[in-house]
Amino acid sequence: MDDVEELRQKILREMHNDFSSPEETLEKYYQPGTFGCHEAMHTAGLLSETVYHQLLRHPSIALNQEWFNQANFVSSELIKLFNMIAAEQQKNVGIPS
Repeated sequence: MDDVEELRQKILREMHNDFSSPEETLEKYYQPGTFGCHEAMHTAGLLSETVYHQLLRHPSIALNQEWFNQANFVSSELIKLFNMIAAEQQKNVGIPS
């Protein structure tokens, strides 16, 4: 198991421990098609907009090519994440793509 998967599993264990009963599972509330998943999609969208408007357009970032490239990469990756979540949401709520 790589470091990223170990971190994901650790976070999942912590989240599962926060639920009070076996009926209340992460899957029930957060799988694609749920409001919880919509919330994650919305958060990815807000963060991508924040990076674009607050970092890419910040003079300190624009003046430094390395920083600008990194902020642009982060913005692009957040947009990809938003689109990945949106595609799964559409499939699971019956919205044609």
